[in-house]
Amino acid sequence: MAFTKRRRFIEGQSNQAHKPLKQVRFLRQIEISELMVSANNFNAGYAEASVLGTPKDKLAQPEKPKIKAGLSAEEIGKIARGWNP
Repeated sequence: MAFTKRRRFIEGQSNQAHKPLKQVRFLRQIEISELMVSANNFNAGYAEASVLGTPKDKLAQPEKPKIKAGLSAEEIGKIARGWNP
């Protein structure tokens, strides 16, 4: 997928799926968007799981802890290990 098409895809996503992507750096947004396209899954839950699985160095604010209501820090760690073997 060409860079401009990827960027348009990111900019054109629904607000629900777009909101979690704002928490990661632009190149990680592209990676997550490519995963969403290849999985044909464009819902907000998939985007949130992708963000939770993102390493700290690819977050927009790495000093800010990842928080998801209903998940403990240990569970978030398991998600991160699953996304980054």
